[in-house]
Amino acid sequence: MPRLIASGEVEDRYLFRYTVSEFIEGRPLKDVPLTDAEKRAAGRQLREICDRWNTPCVPWGGAELPLSVQYEDGLREDGYTERFIAQRAQYLRDLPLDPVEFVYCHADLCMDNYLLRENGNSANGEIVILDFADSQYAPICVEHAVAAAGFEFEKPYIQGFFGDISAEGLTDLCLKGLLLSINGRYIFDYFCPAAKIGSLDFLKELLRDLIVNGGPK
Repeated sequence: MPRLIASGEVEDRYLFRYTVSEFIEGRPLKDVPLTDAEKRAAGRQLREICDRWNTPCVPWGGAELPLSVQYEDGLREDGYTERFIAQRAQYLRDLPLDPVEFVYCHADLCMDNYLLRENGNSANGEIVILDFADSQYAPICVEHAVAAAGFEFEKPYIQGFFGDISAEGLTDLCLKGLLLSINGRYIFDYFCPAAKIGSLDFLKELLRDLIVNGGPK
């Protein structure tokens, strides 16, 4: 990850906390042509990075946001159906969450946020993860689910990041993790228009199809 240079906060209309990191010469990973073997290596490297920071930490807020009335209002503005919103709320209320599951999560792992250092021409080089603005105190399944969606469920990346995991196991993980993610609503809408996601069963089947097919058809 980038070396931290400075951090602080500025209070205006809202309290804005910021960090300043080193400048990194590199290329967006998504722009680097990779073989399937290199994509698996990249997935493994990214998992190793995440495993180092997905550790217990002091809660700093944000964990409750996906359960809030404001978040549900946002779902309505995005076009999600009332049936889906109600089922989602019930699922989250019934979800047993063990405090030991909560860790520091980057929570926005996607191809736009991966940089390959300039001296690397393949995934054998060092990958740097950028943009920590959406970091979340959350169960580790949030980090893993967002990572899977960020790969657009492409199989070589999934194999590298998750190793040997069944389609059913990854589907259940992604359903739970993305429903708990502050970015889940945007991720669902990326793969299917919000208005078409009429139930949790529909969403689960959508995720399973993405996983089995290795991404959108």
